[in-house]
Amino acid sequence: MAAIVIYFEMNFFLAIWISYALMPFIDSLMPLDNSNVKKEAQRKFEKDPRFKIPLYSVLFMDFALYFYLLIGISTGKIGKTPVDLLIHVVGGALLGSVNTTCGHELFHKRPLVHKMFGILPWFKMLSGHLYMYHLQLHHKYAGHPVLDPSLPHLNQSLYSYCSYNSIKAYIVTYKYEEKRLAKKKVQYSPFNILAYNRVILFNIIHVLMLAVIYMFLGWKGVVFQVVYAWMVVMFVDSTNYVEHYGLKLKQLNKDKPKEEPIYESMSR
Repeated sequence: MAAIVIYFEMNFFLAIWISYALMPFIDSLMPLDNSNVKKEAQRKFEKDPRFKIPLYSVLFMDFALYFYLLIGISTGKIGKTPVDLLIHVVGGALLGSVNTTCGHELFHKRPLVHKMFGILPWFKMLSGHLYMYHLQLHHKYAGHPVLDPSLPHLNQSLYSYCSYNSIKAYIVTYKYEEKRLAKKKVQYSPFNILAYNRVILFNIIHVLMLAVIYMFLGWKGVVFQVVYAWMVVMFVDSTNYVEHYGLKLKQLNKDKPKEEPIYESMSR
């Protein structure tokens, strides 16, 4: 919907109002349903293909919006004034951060084709490694005070969290990938790093993306891409901060310090 609004050169704020005013208002008028799907029907419910329709709709519409902004700003068609430019870049990045949730749902799906499409929004924010970070580290250790890299600590400010979380996520993911290759006994060499280290491969893809953008759209396109990616990352980190602040795993065997800690679930 936002992409349609921008394509027909209507007021960009209309897309924001639709997303954050009209849709919540309509949602408030809908009947409330607090019931959960029965356990025996849950698997069948999850496999219902109708749930993938909105996911792919948002995915493709957001990419359409992204390319429209990238080409329009690079060629000077849109963003002619500083205020207009700011509105389009910030608004586009905000909607792009929403698309990462659709990508998140897709790379949790099977078969492989859904996972491949699910990773695409993360490449758009020059952070292809984050899907590995999310699946292998955050999911596994969510809420752990030491092992969860993206856990906002108590009394940590939003600005402090956002300023270091992305860098920390990259470092932790790279170390994880090195350990994975070591377990597979992949010999350490420049060729093997380029061939098997997925973090490095993703970095190469990011550089190639910027090179292609520069080749066809010039330096304005590159600047837009870098700023857009940074803003999307900041919006995603802000969301993670709100969702995970104060969470902690409940240790079930605190009275047995010599045993390996056993955790149950997250609580605040």
